[in-house]
Amino acid sequence: MTMRRPPSGLGADGLAMWRATMRAYVLDPIEVAMLAEACRVSDRLALIGAQLAAEPLTAAGSMGQPVANPLLRAAGELAGTLARLSAVLALPARPVVLPDEVDLRRRRRA
Repeated sequence: MTMRRPPSGLGADGLAMWRATMRAYVLDPIEVAMLAEACRVSDRLALIGAQLAAEPLTAAGSMGQPVANPLLRAAGELAGTLARLSAVLALPARPVVLPDEVDLRRRRRA
């Protein structure tokens, strides 16, 4: 079976998600379209994450008061969208592995 080509314009995160999913699952055309959107959302989340890493988590509001950086809300909305698309596609949630956890896993295997 040949793997479908990824949608054009995907970034590193979206492309990784596409390839991993297409290797593991057989999808119908509607699921392929939903996967493509999930990959785009994953890329947008990565871009926002990089931007947030470079900016403070607060910004000045209309009266100069500190308010949450608007990117935080956008990230939350996109994370919800990605979760819904993943649920519809029945994709497992990707675990977040911290560097310390990776070291612990290696030690346990040794």
